Amino acid sequence: EGEASAPARYAVSTVAGDAGEEARDEAAAAGPAVGAAATVGTLRIQYLELSAAEVAALARDPGVVAIERDAPPAPSDERAAQIVAGNLAAPAFTQPSDPGYLAWHNGRIPGPFNVTIDVTDTGLDNGTDPSDHADFHELGSGVSPDRVAYGLDYTPDPDARDCTGHGTNVASIAAGYNSATGTQNEDGGGFNYGLGIAPLAQVGASKIFQCDGSAPILALATFANLASTAYANGARISNNSWGTGTGLGWGSYTSRAALYDQLVRDAQSGTAGNQQMVEVFAAGNDGDGAGGDANEGYGSIHAEATAKNVITVGASEGVRASGVDGCATPDASADSARDIANFSSRGPTDDGRLKPDLVAPGTHVTGARPLHGSYNGLGTCNPFFAGTYSLVSGTSQAAPQVSGAAALLRDWYERTVPGGTVPSPAMTKALLINSASDLAGGQNGKGDAIAGGPNADQGWGRVNLGATFDFTPREFYDQQPADVLTNPGQTVVRAYAVQDASKPVKVTLVWTDPPGPTSGNAFVNNLDLQVAAGGEAYRGNVFGGTYSRTGGASDPRNNVESVYLPPGTSGRLSVTVRATALGGDGLPGSGDASDQDFALVVSNAGEQAAPVLVHQSTTILDSGSGGDGDGVLESDEQVELTEQVRNAGNADATGLSAILNGGPGLAVTQGSSTYPTIVEDDGVGANSTRFAAHLANSATCGADVPATLAIASGAETQTVPLVLPTGEPGALQTNSAVGPQVPLAIPDDDAAGVSSSVFVPDRGRIKDLNVTIPGTGGDPGIDHGWVGDLIIDITGPDGTAVRLADHPGGPDNDDDDFAGTIFDDEASQNISQGTAPYTGNFRPQNDQLSRFDGKSRRGTWTLRVRDLFEGDTGTLRAWGVASQRALCDIDTSPPDTAIAAGPANPTTSSFAQFSLASNDGGATFECRLDAGAYEPCAATVSFTGLALGSHAFSARAIDGSDNEDATPASYSWAIEQGTGTGTDTTPASSFVLAPVEEDLANALAGRFTVVAACASACRASATISVPARTARRLDLARKAVSLGSGAKRRGSAGTANVSVRLSKRARAAVQRHKLTKATLTVTLTEGRARLTITRGISLRREAGLRRIASRGLRLWAACARRCPLSAELTLSAAQARRMGLKPGRAKRYEVATGRTTATRTPKVLTLKVRRSARKALARARRVGALLEAVAGTAPDPLRIAKLSRTLRR
Repeated sequence: EGEASAPARYAVSTVAGDAGEEARDEAAAAGPAVGAAATVGTLRIQYLELSAAEVAALARDPGVVAIERDAPPAPSDERAAQIVAGNLAAPAFTQPSDPGYLAWHNGRIPGPFNVTIDVTDTGLDNGTDPSDHADFHELGSGVSPDRVAYGLDYTPDPDARDCTGHGTNVASIAAGYNSATGTQNEDGGGFNYGLGIAPLAQVGASKIFQCDGSAPILALATFANLASTAYANGARISNNSWGTGTGLGWGSYTSRAALYDQLVRDAQSGTAGNQQMVEVFAAGNDGDGAGGDANEGYGSIHAEATAKNVITVGASEGVRASGVDGCATPDASADSARDIANFSSRGPTDDGRLKPDLVAPGTHVTGARPLHGSYNGLGTCNPFFAGTYSLVSGTSQAAPQVSGAAALLRDWYERTVPGGTVPSPAMTKALLINSASDLAGGQNGKGDAIAGGPNADQGWGRVNLGATFDFTPREFYDQQPADVLTNPGQTVVRAYAVQDASKPVKVTLVWTDPPGPTSGNAFVNNLDLQVAAGGEAYRGNVFGGTYSRTGGASDPRNNVESVYLPPGTSGRLSVTVRATALGGDGLPGSGDASDQDFALVVSNAGEQAAPVLVHQSTTILDSGSGGDGDGVLESDEQVELTEQVRNAGNADATGLSAILNGGPGLAVTQGSSTYPTIVEDDGVGANSTRFAAHLANSATCGADVPATLAIASGAETQTVPLVLPTGEPGALQTNSAVGPQVPLAIPDDDAAGVSSSVFVPDRGRIKDLNVTIPGTGGDPGIDHGWVGDLIIDITGPDGTAVRLADHPGGPDNDDDDFAGTIFDDEASQNISQGTAPYTGNFRPQNDQLSRFDGKSRRGTWTLRVRDLFEGDTGTLRAWGVASQRALCDIDTSPPDTAIAAGPANPTTSSFAQFSLASNDGGATFECRLDAGAYEPCAATVSFTGLALGSHAFSARAIDGSDNEDATPASYSWAIEQGTGTGTDTTPASSFVLAPVEEDLANALAGRFTVVAACASACRASATISVPARTARRLDLARKAVSLGSGAKRRGSAGTANVSVRLSKRARAAVQRHKLTKATLTVTLTEGRARLTITRGISLRREAGLRRIASRGLRLWAACARRCPLSAELTLSAAQARRMGLKPGRAKRYEVATGRTTATRTPKVLTLKVRRSARKALARARRVGALLEAVAGTAPDPLRIAKLSRTLRR
C-alpha cells in the first residue's frame, strides 16, 4: 500500500527467524537500508528505500508478509479538568461547574503522589532541570523543587527544549499545577489556566520533534529504546500526541502500531518479566471531512492509534468562549461538554475495530508555554493566549487529559483496591471505559446527534474520573494467574448480586492482545464476554443504544468488550469470560505460546457464588386435542411446552421447582413442574412435567407471546422471562422500491446520506424478513466504487433500525458495488466476510434482521445508505424487503363486522364519527372512506372537514388468526348545505399564535414566525417595533421605529405562516444586546373581518431549548371569536430515540402541550414540557419540532394550524 513513483521509505515485513531469511535477503537486495531492522511479535521489519517497481516485485514474493509506506509522525486547563472530573452543571451537564478542581482532586488524591508521565512530543519548556515554568514545580511555586523527572532528546537538536510549544502545552494539560489568581492565571470565570489533571505527577520529556516542527524518521528500535528508557526513569504512563495520518496511515495497523502493542505488555524487552506501560495516543485531527480537504471524517484514525492495546483518545468539546482560535476552531465548537469536536478522527480501523476508545475535551484548551527566547509557537493555535499560557485545539490536547486521568487512577487503585497492587494497562483501560460518560444526544460534529453506546464518534464515551472514584461497589480482576486462559473453549465464570437497583450494572473486559500482522486482521486472540441477568443472556458489545440488548453475535475483533445493563436490574447475575480463539502468545514468558490473561471490571455488584438461570430453548408439542401437530404455537391452540433452562452461574442449581405464568392471551392449564439439578457453567435442564397452555383466539397471529418461569430453589426464586413466537411462515413476498425512490444519488462524505422508502400495504406479522439489493455486475443495486465507505441501515415502520453493513471489509475496501445481495439472518456468511459485489446471501454485519420478527410488516420501510469518506459517489438503483408473514390455521372462521353508530343521513355537519363492533371480542378493524384504501382503524373512528355531497364508509374486522370479514359493513350518507338551524354546526374561528419571546439568533436569521389559521382567503401581516426610549438605547433613532415586518396571503382557508425579517440596521443594533423588549402587532384580514393583536415580546440571547425546557414554550394566542385552543410540540420518533426518549410505536413524540380558551384579547398559551423530556431537550443542540394547534371541539369541525420549527440551544 502507499506505492509512489519516486523512491521512498518502506517498511517490509517478513516472518521472523529462519522461515523468513530468504525473503529478507531478497528485500535487502532490492534497495538500500534506511533504518535499523526490528522484530515485532512474529515479524521482522526492514526499512528500505524502494522504487515503485521494486515494491511491486517484492509484493509478489510469497515470503513477504506486508509492505507499508513509512513516514515521520505529525504532531488543559481547569475548565477541561472539571469536565474530566465529571463536575458539570445541572440540568444540561454541558458546562463545567464552578472552579474548584484542586479541591476535588485533593479530596481524592491526598498524596504523596508517585507516578511519572512520559510526554513523547516536542520537548518540555527549556529542556533542562529545573524547568523555567513554575507550573512544573511542586504546588506551582518556582522556588520549590520541580517535577521534571527527565528530558531526553531523540532529534538532531542539541537538547530537549521545546521551541514549538506543543509538548509543553501537552505536559501542562496532563500535570500542570496553577493555583494562582489574577488575569494572567485565571479567565473571567475564575478557572485557572494550565491546571492539569494530575498536578502532583512527575513529568518526563522524550523529544521526537525538532525546533522547526519537523520530525526525523525514527526506526522502530528508537521508539522501543524510548519506551525502555522512559520506563527505566520511572515512567509508567506515556502520552503520545502525535501520529501518522493524512492518507499514509489512516486506519492502518502498521509495524509501529504493532510495536506499541508489544510495548504496552513489555516496555523493556531485554529485562526479565513484563514491564507494562500505559500508552495513550491522540486519535488524530482528520475527522471534519470538509469537501476537497485532506481531512476525511470516518476511518481517519492515525496509524499508531490503531494499536489494540493503547488508549486512543478523540476530542470532545471543551468549554471556553475565547473566539475563533488560531487553528480556526470557533466558539461554537467549544460550548458543550456533550459534543464531539468536528475535527476529531473517527473509526473504524481498516480491520473493522472500534476506535477511539475514549474522548476528552480537546477544543480551546490552555496549557503552559515555554519561557525561553527560542519559543516560536508553531505547535500551538494561540502561542501567547494569556500570561505564560498558550491555547490549542486538537486531539493532542484530549490525550494528555486521559494520561493525567490514568495517573490519578493508578494512585487511587493502589491505595484503595485490596492488595495494594498497581493496575495493569488493561485494567487502567477497562476502568476508564467502564466509568466513562455516554454522550448520547450531543452533536457528533458531523451534523447528527451522537448515538448511544459505543460508536466511532465517541468510542466508549467521555472520560469521567468522578464516576471512576465514586462509591459504586466494584469488583476488579487484574491479570490474575488463576484466570489465565490456555485452551479454546475454556471459561472463567463468576456470579454476583446487584448492589443498587437504582444504578446501572456495567461489566468491562480488556485484554492485552499480542502484536498482530500488518496486513489483513490485526487481532490475534479472541475472548468473549457473556453476562446473564434477569433470566436473559447478553453478549459483549451487542448494544441497543446506551445499554446492552439480548441476541446478537459475539465480537471477534475488539479486545475491549462490555455489557451495560440499565437501572432496574436486580438480583443475581453471572459473568463468563470465554476463550474462543487463542492464536498467539498473550502472556509472554509464561511458557505457553497460546494463552491470554485479562482485566475485568464489574460495577454495582458484589461477588457471590450462586446458580444464575437463563432461558435456553422452547419446544412446542401440539399433537394433542386442540392442536394441529405442526410444532408451532397458534391463535386458539392448546399446546404443551418443554422449557430448557441454562445455568450460567458458578454453583449447581438444586432442588428446583417451577411455575409457568402466562402473559396476555396465554392461559396456563398446567403450570407446575420440578427440574433436575442443573450443573454450573452452562449446564442445561428441562421441566420434568410438561407445561400446558391455551393461546386465545384473539391473540394476534405472529405476535410474540410473553410468559415467565418462576424457578424456586429453597427460599430463593429466580424469574426467567420467556418469549413464545407464534404462527408458521407463509409465502415469501417482495416489495421493491419504485420511482421516485430509486434511483437516488449517494452523496460523497455526507453524514445524512440518502434514504429511500418502500411502502408495504399488506398486513401481517413478520416471521422472517430479508433485505434485497438486486442487480448484476453491469447493473448493480448499489453502484459505488469504494464499498468500504458505506454504512447501510434498514428502518421498519415502528422505528426499529438494523445495521446491514458498516464499512464492509474495512474503510480501505476499494471494491465496487452491491449486486444480487440478500441480507438474510440464516445465511452462512457474514457480509464482512464476503467480497464485492456481494452476490448471494449474507448475514448483516453487526446486527440481526430477526429483531423485526413478530412486528407488523405494514407501513413504510426505509433504506439509508451513507458514504462517510471523501472521494467517491454512487447511486442507489434498486432494493426491496422480502417478508414472510405468520400464518395460523387453527381458527379459519372469519369474524362479522357491525357499524354500531354513525352520522345522521342527511346531515349538515362536515364531521362524522363511527363506532364499530364485532362478534369476536378481540378483533381489530380496517376502514376506508369513499374510494380510499383500507387502513387500520380503531373501534371508534372520526373524520373532519368532509366536503358536501355523498360519502361511503366501510369497515371490516380481522381476528387474531388473520381471518378477515369478506363482507365488510358499509354506511352511506350525504352532507348538505346548512341553513343555520337544526343540526348545522359552526366551524372553529380563525386564530393567531405568536412567540412571547424569541431566541435572538432566530430573530436575526429571519425565523421569527407568526402562525395564522384562516377560515377563508386571508392576509396576515406582522410588525416588530420598539418605543423611542428603546430605539435610543439601540442607537437606531430618537423616536419609535420598526425593526422589521412580514406578510403572507392565502387564497383559501388554511395556515398562513408569517416570517418577520429584521432590517439590516435593526439586526446590527439588537445583536449587541442580550435582551431587547419590543412590541409585536399582528393583523389578520379575512374579507371585511379583521383581527388585530398588539403585545410585548422579548428578543433574548438565551431563549432557546434550555429555557423552553425549564419554562415551557410561551405563545400569544387570540381567536376571532371565543374558542377552545390547544397546542402541542412534537418530535419525530427517530429524533426522540436519538435524544434518549422513548416514543414507543408512535410516529411522533409529544414533548410539550398546552390549552386555553382564547378570545380577541390575546392571552399567553404556555406549552409545558413533559418532565421526562426536560433533560433531553435541555441537552440538545438543535431539534426539528412540529408545532400543531387546534381550535374548536369535536364533533364540530376543527381549525388546525401547523408550523415546523428548528429549535436551537
